[in-house]
Amino acid sequence: SGIRDEHDRPRRARVMRLLLLGLLGGGLFQVGLGYAVDLSGATLAAFVAGVYPILVAAGAGLVLGERPGRFVLAGLAVAFGGVVMLAGFDPTGASPVGLAVGVAAAAAFAAYLLLARRWAAAWSLPTPLIAASVLAMTALVALPPAVITDPAGLVPRGGAVPILAVLW
Repeated sequence: SGIRDEHDRPRRARVMRLLLLGLLGGGLFQVGLGYAVDLSGATLAAFVAGVYPILVAAGAGLVLGERPGRFVLAGLAVAFGGVVMLAGFDPTGASPVGLAVGVAAAAAFAAYLLLARRWAAAWSLPTPLIAASVLAMTALVALPPAVITDPAGLVPRGGAVPILAVLW
C-alpha cells in the first residue's frame, strides 16, 4: 500500500545518489586537488584541501542533524592552527585560481563525506559500491582533460607489455 523499506528505494534515485557521491568524492575532489597543486604548489594545495574536516563539522548540523560540541569545535580550531603552522601558510603570490580550486575540492570532499554518511544505509549503498563509483567518476572526469592536454601520454611506451601488466 505505499509502505517501503530502505531496500525498496527507487533504482533511479539510488543510482543518482551513487553518481553524485562518485563525482564529489572522486572527480571533483581528486581532479580539483591535482589542478590546485599544479596552480598553487603542493604545500598550499594540501593546506587548502585540508580544511575539509572543518567544513564537515560545520555542515554536520545541516546535513546530518549532528551538532559538534564545544570540545570538538575547539579541537578543530587548534588543529587548523597547527596545519597553518606546519604548512607555513603564506598566500602571498599564490594563484587565486589555484586557491579557489583547492577550496572547491575541499568543499566537494566535505559534501561527499556528509552525504555518504547520510545516504549509505538509508539508500542501501554499500561502501564498496560507493568506492567503485568514486573511482569510476574520477576516471570519467580526469580522462577528457588528459586526452586534450597530452593524448600521447595515455599510451604507455614499451608496446603491449605495460598495458598487459596493468590488466594483469
